Amino acid sequence: MTDIAKFEQFGLNTFYNGIPILDNASDWFKWNQKVNEFIRISAVADDGTTPPIEEEEARLWTYRQKFYSAMITAKLTHNAAQRINAFEISRVHALLKAVKDNFKPEGTGTYVNLQRRYMSLTREKCGSAQALGAEIRKIHAEKLLLDPDCVSSEIERTFFFVHALGPEYESFRDHIFRQMDLVNERDANGNITKAAPTFDYIENKAIEEEHRKGQLSKQPTEAQALPALAVIRGPGDKKVIPSSDGTTYRIEIDNVPYCSLCRKPYHVDAECFSKNPRPRDQKKDGKSHKSKPGNSHTGARKPSKRRPSSDDEDDDVGSPRDPKKPTFMATKVSGEDVNKCQEYDTASLSS
Repeated sequence: MTDIAKFEQFGLNTFYNGIPILDNASDWFKWNQKVNEFIRISAVADDGTTPPIEEEEARLWTYRQKFYSAMITAKLTHNAAQRINAFEISRVHALLKAVKDNFKPEGTGTYVNLQRRYMSLTREKCGSAQALGAEIRKIHAEKLLLDPDCVSSEIERTFFFVHALGPEYESFRDHIFRQMDLVNERDANGNITKAAPTFDYIENKAIEEEHRKGQLSKQPTEAQALPALAVIRGPGDKKVIPSSDGTTYRIEIDNVPYCSLCRKPYHVDAECFSKNPRPRDQKKDGKSHKSKPGNSHTGARKPSKRRPSSDDEDDDVGSPRDPKKPTFMATKVSGEDVNKCQEYDTASLSS
């Protein structure tokens, strides 16, 4: 087998394996799409509905039709195949027509179900802006197969898409509406002079905005994340927020003492190495103190008489949030950490 033949066989296998199994009308849209993709690259793509006149070509045509009909029938459940007598059909075109006549959804009920799916779409439900756009395209294609009059215009799909992104994208949505004209500009003869941005263009902009928001949201977490046990011993107003599934917690701490220079949480100014690179017992001229003989505490740092501005007394739980002090978060904390935190608070109060 030549390399070209191997490549063609690989392509056929890939497309064929992508065809889902059809059992009822709800499977027809995707099944029909994948079967047509497979037929387009297969040997029967140009066969037509009638066999050739020449005997040898007619024999090959009949063989191909039987072979590919059997392959397509294998993508039907046994009940679905029996319903249309698929095992008795040996021509591809006739088999596809039988499947369409018996399983293609039609009528008001199908449109209502498609429209309900469409109206319920949100970015949060789909998982991302790209997945939301893909679902909108999928339902649009199914409406088109149902009836061309069922589809909505591109401007309507674009408008729905930017609203389905959710409240987190309100500024992005306002920017789109202010800076872009979603309606085509036309001259007196009705010819388009300036085309409106396409659905694909708006979707790509939303994906870029999603990535930007993702990068920005990571920055404060990486720069200000605290270990879970810091919540137990550290001062500040603690707030435990459980996740929707109850498996993890997010702990927010307001009024956390921090160094005004390096902005590290629980790091006072007097201990900041960036601010005081020399040991604290050195003089400003660089000369260190001479230790007295017999002093057993040579080299030990004397405690500072000046109290740091970020005392625990200034951060009692329940005090109003100080806007000058940031909020730090410990994310994905387990329930065990939360219990330890509560036990520590109880022990502190009892002592």
